[in-house]
Amino acid sequence: MRIVSFFLVIIGCAGSAPPQTSRVAELSFIVGCFASQEFAREAILELGLKSGETAQVRLGVGPIPGMTRGSTDRVQVIFYAVDGKRAWLGLADSSPGGKVTVWPNGYRLSRESDGRWSAGEGHGGIATYVAVGKYADGLDRQPAVKVPIRPVRDPDCSLLKL
Repeated sequence: MRIVSFFLVIIGCAGSAPPQTSRVAELSFIVGCFASQEFAREAILELGLKSGETAQVRLGVGPIPGMTRGSTDRVQVIFYAVDGKRAWLGLADSSPGGKVTVWPNGYRLSRESDGRWSAGEGHGGIATYVAVGKYADGLDRQPAVKVPIRPVRDPDCSLLKL
């Protein structure tokens, strides 16, 4: 799977050369899929990020531990505010061939005084928010990638219809 191979390259590049250009292009496509959805665009804008600007993001692959729904095709992208104190985690499914289906849901994250992330304003209750916060803490240990925020209009990029 294309997305999973990208994730492994990002993890493997900590402290070394930047990821391959094609891998950054794949992440740019995923970010663009989010940016093309109104709900995600609003959440990204609330972080002070604008279309056309570069954002720091991290990518996770697979289910979020502690959440009932999830598959190995799930990807999560965390968009970070410039101040580093706020972020937004978006969920999507990827499929072979590079198709990305954005879930109409996301979680606002805020950094606590002890450095951990806490989640809120998304689907679920306290247990879900705790799981998402812990997941964001885990992704914090991986290198962030800078990609442009540009909406994508492509048939391989869609919004999940619930």
